[in-house]
Amino acid sequence: MSFVITPPTTPVVPVAGAAPGAQFPVHRIYCVGRNYVEHAKEMGFTGREPPFFFMKPADAVLPVAEGQTGRMHYPSLTKDLHHEVELVVAIGTGGRNIAAADAMKHVWGYAVGLDMTRRDLQGEARSRVGRGASARASRSRPRSGRCGRRRSATSAPTPSSSSTSTARRGRRAASAS
Repeated sequence: MSFVITPPTTPVVPVAGAAPGAQFPVHRIYCVGRNYVEHAKEMGFTGREPPFFFMKPADAVLPVAEGQTGRMHYPSLTKDLHHEVELVVAIGTGGRNIAAADAMKHVWGYAVGLDMTRRDLQGEARSRVGRGASARASRSRPRSGRCGRRRSATSAPTPSSSSTSTARRGRRAASAS
C-alpha cells in the first residue's frame, strides 16, 4: 500500500509492570460527562442530569513515562484551563451490546489520567450549540489528556464500586474498537 502523505503514528502509552518498552496502543478515547454528581454541581448543574458521552481523538493522549513529568503546551485561545483527575479504563477486547455481567472481560487495565479542559471555550460552545459540542470544543485537541502508565488488570487492584463512583468522572480510553 502506498500513501500520498505520511500517515500518523498510533498513539501509545507505557505499560507499568511489563517488559521494558512495552506500550499500549490507543485507538479511541471514549468520555463520560456529568457522571460525577459533586463535579456537576460545581459546574452549576443540579447533579441529577443524565451523563452524556463524547469522544476525543487518540492523539489527545499525552503519555508520561515513569519518573518523568508530563509537559503540555498551554493551549491558545483560552484563559481558563481546568484539570480533572480521571480513572482511565483501557479496553483490550472490543464488542457490541456487551452485557453488564461480561463487561470486565473486555477491560485490559487501568491508568490515572489528567483531563485538561478549556472552560471558557466550553461555556461559549454550550451556549451556542449544546453540551456535546461544548465537550468537543473544549477538550478535543492533540495532547490534551495526560496519561500515566497503564497497569494490567491482572496486576492492579480492581476498583470497588465505592471508589469508582468518585473516580469515574471522565475519560475512558479504548483500543480495539
